[in-house]
Amino acid sequence: MGNSIGQIADAMGVSYKTIANNCTRIRGKLGLADVKELARHAVERRFRGTGFG
Repeated sequence: MGNSIGQIADAMGVSYKTIANNCTRIRGKLGLADVKELARHAVERRFRGTGFG
């Protein structure tokens, strides 16, 4: 569906853990169970990323 957490971290020049922590915080705020739900949520709302790949 998209890039892995590791790929995103590399592209942004931050650690894997930074991206993983941010995903966890966002999922918590949105009440989403896992990364698949987070990705689906973004796609359904037509989120446009910055084109990491």
